Amino acid sequence: MSKSHKTRIICPNCQTPGEFEIWDSINADLDPELREKLFSEDIFIYECPQCGHKTGITYDTIYHDMQHKFMIFFSFFKADDYSYEPLDLSDVPMLMKDYTLNSAMILFQSAQRR
Repeated sequence: MSKSHKTRIICPNCQTPGEFEIWDSINADLDPELREKLFSEDIFIYECPQCGHKTGITYDTIYHDMQHKFMIFFSFFKADDYSYEPLDLSDVPMLMKDYTLNSAMILFQSAQRR
């Protein structure tokens, strides 16, 4: 099941308050429409209902594809001195049986491009 919550947003263009849905987790099998929105970056775009201005909202989320047995953690926030290290997943219990365990750093284009 995908999980989300709503948060209050102030439009940077016209200062009108609005609401934005943040997806804490996305399950591609149960909510396939969210898959395309994630990979097109549309779930990271807020459109002001007043002026139509679009702005990128960065937040962390986890993407789970049960059919292909993998997960991706999308994260935008890293300290300046962050050094990427692969995760040691050798001690993960059998919760994720038959999953391929790999880690990767994912970089997005700026959501401001729209």
